[in-house]
Amino acid sequence: MSRSSRLSMPCPGVLPAVDGDRHGPVRALLVAGVLLSLAVITALSLGAGPAHATYAGVNGKIACEGTRAVGGGAPNTEVYTINPDGTGETVLTTNGVRDGDPAVSPDGKNIVFESFRNVGSEAWRMGVDGSNPTQLTTNGTPEDRGANWSPNGSQIYFHSTRDRPPAGNWDIYAMNADGTSQTRLTDDPGQDTFPELSPDGKRVVFNSVRTGDIEIYTMNADGTDVTKLTDSPGQDTHASWSPDGKRITFQSAREDPATTLHVYAMDADGANVTKLSPDLEGFNYFPDWSPDGKRVLFNGFNSETDPDDPDGVDVYHVDAVDGSDLTRVTKTAGFDGRCDWGPVPSAATPVQPPPGRGSPPGGGGIACPAGNSAGVRCTGRTKSGGLVIVGTNGDDRIVGTGKGDRITGGGGRDTINGGGGSDSISGGSGSDRISGGSGNDSITGGSGNDRITGGSGNDRVNGNSGNDRISGGSGNDGLSGSSGNDTISGGSGKDRLAGGSGSDRLNGNSGNDSLRGDSGKDRLSGSSGNDRLSGGSGKDRLSGGSGKNKLKQ
Repeated sequence: MSRSSRLSMPCPGVLPAVDGDRHGPVRALLVAGVLLSLAVITALSLGAGPAHATYAGVNGKIACEGTRAVGGGAPNTEVYTINPDGTGETVLTTNGVRDGDPAVSPDGKNIVFESFRNVGSEAWRMGVDGSNPTQLTTNGTPEDRGANWSPNGSQIYFHSTRDRPPAGNWDIYAMNADGTSQTRLTDDPGQDTFPELSPDGKRVVFNSVRTGDIEIYTMNADGTDVTKLTDSPGQDTHASWSPDGKRITFQSAREDPATTLHVYAMDADGANVTKLSPDLEGFNYFPDWSPDGKRVLFNGFNSETDPDDPDGVDVYHVDAVDGSDLTRVTKTAGFDGRCDWGPVPSAATPVQPPPGRGSPPGGGGIACPAGNSAGVRCTGRTKSGGLVIVGTNGDDRIVGTGKGDRITGGGGRDTINGGGGSDSISGGSGSDRISGGSGNDSITGGSGNDRITGGSGNDRVNGNSGNDRISGGSGNDGLSGSSGNDTISGGSGKDRLAGGSGSDRLNGNSGNDSLRGDSGKDRLSGSSGNDRLSGGSGKDRLSGGSGKNKLKQ
């Protein structure tokens, strides 16, 4: 279909058919029926749609709403979860009424969603498996929508028409996760909707038409200090914070308000706007981040990419930096969308602090040890009694407990100290400084130029990509530089050193060591002890040092 014959779009909620388009009438009915949430973009007659908070973690399942026929009944809008590759779908609601707009809690254990099972739209909560559904708001005809979690899971932000009947003006509210202490945060005739709290809990991003056009704003968590971020002729709406709080993704009609809607990302202050969505018939919307901050999820029409499903609205995700690597998640007739990408559920039960007492240090469900930087979350416990610690995509300082922790640094330049115990540490992307401390540690540097010290104990260290500096410390260590030009020192003990690709420098130090340069121009020094040195391919320099050595050029 040529661009000139695509659907005209005077209102984003209604897409009339174009003459000669055999799928037009069906598509028009579909969109008019299942994309009504977009009407809030222009007429603001309906306050549905996602602006879901995404907090740092390991990528888990995606929660969506979609048209599903459950138990042989008629198709209806239900909440379901699905893997990022499109497998493992599980329908969570089966009520014969609309259940939708799910948001996964920061610990990955609960979902807040909207439901019409009573009069009007209300906020409900259930387990991530659909268990224990609980109604949180009870306002009848006035509607409560757009619910999102606070970073520590203790509060829920949403928008409501409860204080402005019958006109139905939307304002923003907050409540505790159990539905108590519902508090109004905005009082403006300009329709304030889709609130989302930043990962550090300090700012709320939201939509408003208070200046005549729907734009994106931020404010303090208590409703003060409102700041306008966007100002384009087309609508800008449905904003979502990145897990590190540095970027915001949103949908905009700025290219052509009459015919297009695309997904963009910008800095937290509104600068450096980048288009992320491809041209899926010029209509892409409802963006959300992955927990690791590397992907952006959105809805899109697909008749041009899939002739077998010409009338569906499906779920896609792309690279968060440049919009490349388009990946399709769903492939069903009808509508799939309004999704939230949740983290892998933590092993711990989240702490719900009483109102006014704030959140545990680190912003997660369990108090993190002293010395961890803001935003670092302790989400569960390991079998050895240590903590599951998750950093942000920024530059973190992470400190373990000494009891055998599982630590993920995330993006950014992190400083990680596992302390005592046998730790599992992943630096993630960024140039990190990692110390395993005592214990038998498993350490992966990830991408970036990392500095890794195994400490005492029998450690396994993999620098991965980047030019890494690795020291095994005492103990019998297995050290691998992987790709990059690495500098590896075995320390005391019987160590195994592998430089991997790149021009590496390996020093076995004391002990009976095995050194392998692999490809590249390597320098290998066995130092004291009975060592085995293998240069691999490339022009290598081998020095056995003292002891009975075996050198293989």
